[in-house]
Amino acid sequence: MKTDNTSRPNPPSVSSPSAGASGAARIERNAPTAAPQAAPQVTPARDPFANAVRPTTNAPTEPARQGIQRDIALGQNAQSSTAATAQSARTRTANMPEPSTGATPPDFVGDTRPSSALAQSIQGGNNLRRGAEGPAVRDLQQALNQAGARPSVGVDGDFGPRTQEAVRSFQRQHGLDADGVVGPRTFEALQRANGGQPPAPNTPAPNVPAPAPNTPAPDASGFVTGNGRVSSGWGDTSAQRTQQAEALLRANGQWPPQNGRAYAIQIDQDAPSASASQTARNNFARSYSGETSVFRAENGRLVEVSGDPMRSASHPGQFRSSASPDVNGDGRGDVAHIRPGVYDYNTRTGGKGGNRYNPVDDGQFRNSARDTNGDGVIDGGEADRRYSASAIQIHMGNSNSPSSIGCQTMPPADYSRFQRALRDANTGGQGSFTYILARRPNDTHGANPY
Repeated sequence: MKTDNTSRPNPPSVSSPSAGASGAARIERNAPTAAPQAAPQVTPARDPFANAVRPTTNAPTEPARQGIQRDIALGQNAQSSTAATAQSARTRTANMPEPSTGATPPDFVGDTRPSSALAQSIQGGNNLRRGAEGPAVRDLQQALNQAGARPSVGVDGDFGPRTQEAVRSFQRQHGLDADGVVGPRTFEALQRANGGQPPAPNTPAPNVPAPAPNTPAPDASGFVTGNGRVSSGWGDTSAQRTQQAEALLRANGQWPPQNGRAYAIQIDQDAPSASASQTARNNFARSYSGETSVFRAENGRLVEVSGDPMRSASHPGQFRSSASPDVNGDGRGDVAHIRPGVYDYNTRTGGKGGNRYNPVDDGQFRNSARDTNGDGVIDGGEADRRYSASAIQIHMGNSNSPSSIGCQTMPPADYSRFQRALRDANTGGQGSFTYILARRPNDTHGANPY
């Protein structure tokens, strides 16, 4: 539990917070130039990794490397005859289709073979993410469809929001970080999910209409209803949440986002009013009534990195605390409630309290409210008074209830996810991240803004 301090009420007027890839490799099958009775020449297989320069990150794992070597060896040995090639393709364990009738087999859209455009992109250290285009994205989209993407993804070679959401859904199903980026681990999981089989023809799943390519996410207009106010919680899909987050940044004067910066956004519910029962107010104080999602800024837009939102609370977990200052002189400590707005926090944890995120400047909280009558809510005249608060941290709470006298808290498991997401989102290595708090009407008791 963190102690916050106060000095004196501030004047009512307070400034607002500041505001891909190359084409798939083919196996060439040239007619033998020797006499019919002569055996065809076969080029010895070479090490595909010889003299190659590989990035230290995103390097292929040993199983992927062996798969690439096996694929090249099979492809070169296949020059001896078309029949031998067909037999080899039927018996190999890598994801290579049988050759079609005719001379040269086609490149398969959606192929996850080590020789495909998708594999070559990943092997070369070029992870696929939103905004990518080309044959590697086509391979990815068809591989996602074959792995069971529902709804199926339009195979257009454009890594748009629907493809990103399909990747995240696949990653969640296979125990991977749902960041929407296709790297070596996601690629290998796609290979396993497709059972070493070639992708199905480029058709939508049965009885599932193919969505229009790169369909924009649902419109977030009307989501922001006022200063620090929103109409609902987070959307069901990453695309919806990204739209909502971008709307909040625009409404709070934070647009465009800073590339490489992390943005953590909490949408919490209003507390019940003072007229609600004591039980209702107790239950609210002891609940994680909000949800937090984390985004990174990339190419002037937001990209969600946290997956499903994390449970959180912006309100204290108790009505009174001796560690809080007594601002009205009644002999009892008055806990702080911060208002919706934009705040900056250090990306490094530490300082007082250990594994906690500390604000860059305590002056950000000079317009906080105080629960002076100890009823667990900010209501009536309390909403109009503004007090300074300090050390409003973001930290871990109890498993089932907040543990704070004004800090922002999450259950232990959610807090661990939050920390990982912040590290992933801070691609620019910045020393601080942006925290935005918005509130919405309570699911049971309705609106009670302050």
